[in-house]
Amino acid sequence: MGRWREQAFSQLEAEELERRLGLFRRLLWVQVGGILLLMLTVLIDGRRALLYMSIGLALGAATLLLSFVGYWLARKGRFNLGTYLFVIGPLLAVGYFIAFYGTLGAVPALYVWPVMVVAILLEPAHSFGVAAFTSLALVGLTLAEVYQALPLPLLNPAMYDYWHRPSDRVVLLGALTGAVDLVLVYNATAYLLWMASRSLLQAVRRSREQAAELQGFQERLEQSVAEQSRAMADLQSSLEVIREMGNPVLPIFQGVILVPLIGAMDSARADQTMDAILHGVTRHRARAVILDITGIPAVDSSVANALVQTARGVRLLGATPILV
Repeated sequence: MGRWREQAFSQLEAEELERRLGLFRRLLWVQVGGILLLMLTVLIDGRRALLYMSIGLALGAATLLLSFVGYWLARKGRFNLGTYLFVIGPLLAVGYFIAFYGTLGAVPALYVWPVMVVAILLEPAHSFGVAAFTSLALVGLTLAEVYQALPLPLLNPAMYDYWHRPSDRVVLLGALTGAVDLVLVYNATAYLLWMASRSLLQAVRRSREQAAELQGFQERLEQSVAEQSRAMADLQSSLEVIREMGNPVLPIFQGVILVPLIGAMDSARADQTMDAILHGVTRHRARAVILDITGIPAVDSSVANALVQTARGVRLLGATPILV
């Protein structure tokens, strides 16, 4: 009992519930249209007595009610229970038509509808239970009709007289063969839908796993980018420190600053050196700037030109450049 309650009242995740409700709505309108069509055939069939017509219309109305109640329960989160109520109506309706028209026709094939509905809306294993139920119902109605356990079919007198020969092996085998064929159809439908559903679930599971892996890769990539950004910021700070250390401006007396130049000098460093010296003159209000080029390994024309440009800039700021 507890397991049945767990199956009937099981809860679904919000995303999965919304997906199945979309399928449920489409199946609901198909079933409602089919039931209304069957109720119309009940009204226009002149062979049906008033009592049988009333039973058919009442059964159709009950089927519609069960269909909408099942959908309402599904929306409230009782999806499995709602699906069970949804398929009860068609099972009863098909049984009603078999009772009035017999098993030798297209009506018993409609039993495949509940099997398909359950396979689509619920877990695939549920469809085998519905297929087994419909198989037993069809076989039972067929045997009751052949051996006249009940006066079936009620509205087909010719078929009623035909079944009054149950000892005829041809009649019996023909009826049982037809029932077995439909039983195979029910179960084959359940099996094929189970296979298709399992393949779909496996594809969805793989897709979710790949999405999770992609999400993890994206998070690692974002973390790596953040670490690289922090490393670049640290490197930029280090370069600023190195730049300042490579072009130190040292105040040695009031109004006198010393700028020792160390290492090779290129155009980029020459621009940085000039910028540092000019800022140093302004910051320290220097009147004299001593440029010590002892640490420069070679003074070529480009270095000399950079020194001349620096000296001109210092003079423009009102200070005297001194090269040592």
